[in-house]
Amino acid sequence: MVDFTEFAKKALEAIKKIDVLESCRWVPSVEGLAAVIEVVFWASLDHYEGQALKPRVHFAPESVLGNDGVVRLDPPLPLHAQHLRRMARAQATDGGILVVDTSPDRVSIRALLASTPSVNSSRPWWVCVEAKSAGVVSVRLAHHIAAEFVRGKATFYSGPAMDSFAGSFWISLICGVHGQHAINHSSLFMQLAMAIDRLGCGGSLWILPAGKGLEGPLEGLGQPVSLGQQWLEPFRQEWEMQTPILKLLNTPGWIAESMLGWAQQAGQQWQALQKEAAMRTIASLAQLDGAIVMNGDPKLLAFGVVCNNFPNAPDEVFKPEHPGRPRQNHIGSPVTEFGGSRHRSAINFCASCAPAGALVASHDGGITAFVGLEKGKVIGARISTIAWEPKTVTSEYKNVGFKVSLGFVNVDESSGASRPESEPTDDKATS
Repeated sequence: MVDFTEFAKKALEAIKKIDVLESCRWVPSVEGLAAVIEVVFWASLDHYEGQALKPRVHFAPESVLGNDGVVRLDPPLPLHAQHLRRMARAQATDGGILVVDTSPDRVSIRALLASTPSVNSSRPWWVCVEAKSAGVVSVRLAHHIAAEFVRGKATFYSGPAMDSFAGSFWISLICGVHGQHAINHSSLFMQLAMAIDRLGCGGSLWILPAGKGLEGPLEGLGQPVSLGQQWLEPFRQEWEMQTPILKLLNTPGWIAESMLGWAQQAGQQWQALQKEAAMRTIASLAQLDGAIVMNGDPKLLAFGVVCNNFPNAPDEVFKPEHPGRPRQNHIGSPVTEFGGSRHRSAINFCASCAPAGALVASHDGGITAFVGLEKGKVIGARISTIAWEPKTVTSEYKNVGFKVSLGFVNVDESSGASRPESEPTDDKATS
């Protein structure tokens, strides 16, 4: 069986290494975290009415149960896979399930978290265990991943890695704009890729330099679109620090000083909602087969782009030895290591349309960045806050049907791994 306790220990050790400015507000016990990881893992292998279950569980103290945006369960439910599967169907898209770890042997499901700003302000500081798809589980603190289990491999945060900032830097190299504009635009592309990833079905964002359109091998492909620049306004206002609401609130005498803090927070939340709405609108286009294509202006050019005739189709992708120096010391890796047809298309796009970049969200969670700085050659790496070079041990789990690797797997060769027999079943849930 998988040693979930050892996985939890390593995850908590990794959480301690995360920036002290984003330290955990509530640290669960090893036993409590291990118990939640185990039930989330098994629940992720189930489906309800054809939909994969993706529970998202947050640890928090009992003191938050009376807060707005928290739907308290009365009485609470014991931590059990059956109860977790039921509650996972009720969790909000941006919310989750709240558990309280009162003692090493007693973790209970206490509430559902609504997707409201009143929850978002505190929720990222709690340890979260989330299933992205079948058998894909991560342990997070805020947006930092402390430990993750993806494609049969477990990795743990260990310092500098190919995080979203490094990925944005890679994309800035091909944006075709300079200075702060390149940083802002590449950060926007990374946020879009993360929005695609949150949809859970995967997708690709292909990026051309500023001023470029659908030409060469892309000409006539997909669904060309025309989107006004109004969607970009909340981002531009943030970049230029000229948000109208915030400027108005900072006008002397316009509002009572006692109300200023509340009004500023409301203005910031309004801007965040505008940005999120724009992100979801564009990210939803990835649900159609094919890639979303944008340029560095940034301008949306088309979606549903599928190309099978790229002139360059490299057999390997180069991974820099250090994520912060993408032009130096490359190590070649077969393209098959990065994923399937979606990744292969993105690699061919970057190799054929260089300078060009691509951000690919896998259907099982996670984002990979590819950049073609010159035709025929592509650099690439998976976006992660985990180790740059993960070390894993892989073992076959006979009764699960896919490879599981935790770096500390114990396998009973006589029986393999199986779902605990004592677990109650759910009429509409199937493995």
